[in-house]
Amino acid sequence: MTRASLTVLISVAMLAANIATPNDASAFCRMTTDDDTQVGDAVCSGTGTPLAWDEACIPYSIDERGSIWLSQGDVEDAITASFDAWQSTSCSGEEPNVIFQMGEPSTCQESQFNDDGRPNVNTVAFLDPWERPNGDPLDPRAFAVTIVWFRNDGQILDADILINEELGPYDLCPDTGCPEGTFANPGPADLQSIVTHEVGHIIGIGHSTDPTATMFAQAPRTEVQKRTLGQDDIEAVCTIYPPGNLNASCDATPFNGLDLNCEDALPPVPQSSGGCSASSFDAAGAAPIGGALLLLLAATAMRRRSRRLDARS
Repeated sequence: MTRASLTVLISVAMLAANIATPNDASAFCRMTTDDDTQVGDAVCSGTGTPLAWDEACIPYSIDERGSIWLSQGDVEDAITASFDAWQSTSCSGEEPNVIFQMGEPSTCQESQFNDDGRPNVNTVAFLDPWERPNGDPLDPRAFAVTIVWFRNDGQILDADILINEELGPYDLCPDTGCPEGTFANPGPADLQSIVTHEVGHIIGIGHSTDPTATMFAQAPRTEVQKRTLGQDDIEAVCTIYPPGNLNASCDATPFNGLDLNCEDALPPVPQSSGGCSASSFDAAGAAPIGGALLLLLAATAMRRRSRRLDARS
């Protein structure tokens, strides 16, 4: 059994007033097997094996408990549109070689991956309270966290999006943007923009240095621009998944089969805190790496904490 590492990378998003001028050169970043691939808006390391799905026919299920802020129909509409933004983009007139298939609703509010013969589910879930099932808190500044499980050779096996209900309200905002709120009563954040960014992580894309990109690490609460891929995002998905012969009839069964209720036998989970954390993990060469789109109202430094999976103090 190969020793692999578990790394959760979380970025801090600042106010849009600090956004810089986009670069002329391509700025997209590949998530890799390297432990320190990218933290927040840090420079993309470029080391390690890039992550990608081997057969990019990717299933996902939305937790049936939905969100307190939106109807289940609105949740499904926003999430479906977020996945479609990547699938239906144009690579010189052809679609990229990636297909997302929404399955039946799940009862799964935790990111986990089973490589021991048990089935899996790629879940999109809303968490309130914003914590792991064992009570360990997640970063309170994070709108969402995406955790991607992969082999040491870079093959992605499983991915989950967890959305922070406590940072709502969420809405399907108009194209002009979400209405402004106050510090005490923030206006709604656009769910579709948030999830579109997270889907980029699901397919192995890190944070871009281009401020016009969906995968740029910074975002104001009221923006809706991340719904629509920028040129940098398009170059990323078309490079990683160039048009090919994948079709809608491809097999979208998760690794080892589908289990819509992941909560019937939750495994131990890693500690997590503000910033990012790293833990060691034995899983036949499989390990997760995560990215998050955050909102922060004041500049906050990232901090890093590492501990072994069995160190709970």
